[in-house]
Amino acid sequence: MRIEDRLQDTEIKIIKTLYDHRNKSDKVITFDADSYDLTDIIKESGISKNNAMSALKNLKDFDFIEWDKGRVKLLPSGIKYSKGQFDGQIH
Repeated sequence: MRIEDRLQDTEIKIIKTLYDHRNKSDKVITFDADSYDLTDIIKESGISKNNAMSALKNLKDFDFIEWDKGRVKLLPSGIKYSKGQFDGQIH
């Protein structure tokens, strides 16, 4: 089973929002992502807080994100997934 088969729309929206947010701030894409305010990411993704919390737990279990004290960031595996999913780059 591929990871894409297990991710729900809410999780994909959060990853996409984090990836887009990251691409706006970084000219050079590296695997060392900045962390962002969790409330901002939830608002930008357009999902409810309850749905977001469940999705964030799942993404953390996949090791796609790091989430602590109101901050969230993509981990290298989340960045790699995002590049393949949203940029069409397969690594």
